[in-house]
Amino acid sequence: MASLQNGGINGYLKSKGDINRNYVLESRFECPICLNCLKDPYLTSCGHRFCQDCILQWLKKQGGCCPIDGKSVCQEKDLFPDNYTRREIAQQTMECSFPGCRKILPLSEIDSHIVEIHEKAEEEEDVEFACPFKSIGCKEVFKIQSQLIQHTHRCMNQHLQLLTIAHTKLSEQIPSLNGEIKEQEAALWDPPPKQPNHLILDTSQALIKSLYERIVILEQKNTELEVQLKNTREQILKILDDKQKYEANLALRLCNGTYIWNLSDMRSKISAFLVDPSLTFYSEGFYTSYSGYKFCARIHISPDLKYLKLLIHLMKSENDYALSWPFSGRIAFTLIHPTQPDLSVCEVMCSKPDSGAFKKPTKTMNTIGFGYSEFILIEHLSAMKFFNDDGSVNIKIQITCI
Repeated sequence: MASLQNGGINGYLKSKGDINRNYVLESRFECPICLNCLKDPYLTSCGHRFCQDCILQWLKKQGGCCPIDGKSVCQEKDLFPDNYTRREIAQQTMECSFPGCRKILPLSEIDSHIVEIHEKAEEEEDVEFACPFKSIGCKEVFKIQSQLIQHTHRCMNQHLQLLTIAHTKLSEQIPSLNGEIKEQEAALWDPPPKQPNHLILDTSQALIKSLYERIVILEQKNTELEVQLKNTREQILKILDDKQKYEANLALRLCNGTYIWNLSDMRSKISAFLVDPSLTFYSEGFYTSYSGYKFCARIHISPDLKYLKLLIHLMKSENDYALSWPFSGRIAFTLIHPTQPDLSVCEVMCSKPDSGAFKKPTKTMNTIGFGYSEFILIEHLSAMKFFNDDGSVNIKIQITCI
């Protein structure tokens, strides 16, 4: 019997095709056959969930056995609609993970959205990608998705200015609309001129109807503007957050391999080390150049609880394909003295090409670090007054490529 354990599903997956997914799908919502979000989920008597079409085709082609454990499955007796999981999936929503797309969709529609909207669009030669800020004045249009992403990063300030202008215009319109609504409501209470009774009645009814219709229209327009204003505010906050993250990342890219690591509240960290020797702190990831290697630093306590251990780790980055491996360079650690630079502690070392620490990372970062297992005695931090006024400690890390 074919099952997932013996690879019997591989040919079937190739015939089904794969979605190029950029997001993590919870395993309980993933079909083990097509690896996509469960569609019309069915539950087997042995406790496994599949898309209805996937399991029916599998049973037809593979002789009536479960793809997971190989147990016999009868379509009439051992398959049941999983309505509970169907309702769970229907209630899940998430933002499209495709770069530049912020559409919120039901979980069950994410994969088809990526295929139909993004992957097919990228295959079409004449497709155009308009800037997402087109509605507020940005006229840029691109032929390639990556150019649009670069544009949104590069033109954050211009987009923020356009959003601010739109926000100001909407804010100015709302008070005038509120005033117009109040004027129309006040007109309902103004006494009409004296006329014959039947004319007074007809005129009043027509006036009331006209005014109420006008009020409804104005209130609807006011509500629409308030929604637009709210959305504009949210866009401003989002772009400010993106701008802040982009600028922070840019600083780490442009540091040219020199990174000052500020370890705040160092006395508390040392106390925590002594209670839990396995505790570890990592620095941010920084680059040797804009398109260079990415590193981070790690600090924890030595096994004898006397020294601080300081290491560096190579991190995976989008630049790795264009770099030479293993990394070759010089690494310098400097524990900076806040008042007397001559007392700063500096240690320099060179990379070792045969060390696993400098090979091309295959995960988020290499598990093997490189550095000093006894960088400085913990008691020297206080004795030699390495603490800043706020209780922090500064360590300068300099990495130079050779």
